[in-house]
Amino acid sequence: MNQAWEEIYASHYRRLVTLMTALCGSVTDAEEAVQEAFARGLGMSGRRPPPDDPQAWLYRVASNVVKARWRRTKLAQRIWPRLAAGEPVGSPADGRPDLDHKPDFATRLTSVGPVHPAGEAQS
Repeated sequence: MNQAWEEIYASHYRRLVTLMTALCGSVTDAEEAVQEAFARGLGMSGRRPPPDDPQAWLYRVASNVVKARWRRTKLAQRIWPRLAAGEPVGSPADGRPDLDHKPDFATRLTSVGPVHPAGEAQS
């Protein structure tokens, strides 16, 4: 293990697990999120030095891992019952665009809005 990351791990691991436990309510999930953050940090150690504020960086990465898990869990809770019932998923009833619906050319043009001569669309 990279010496700098060993020192960062020794000085910040317990505090980060405590903070993530407060965020997600589970010590196991908190440990997994913090370990994932350290793994990502080690993965970039050959390309660049540790961040200037490693605790803040690790907290951000670990909290993003927790939030991503929440989103996946929420999506699974909404989608699995529909899949089990054989209903289509990805319809406007989900609040998501219907991926099978392809608007005609005129609809696509009007949804973009006028285009400025410089090439940027204006709203």
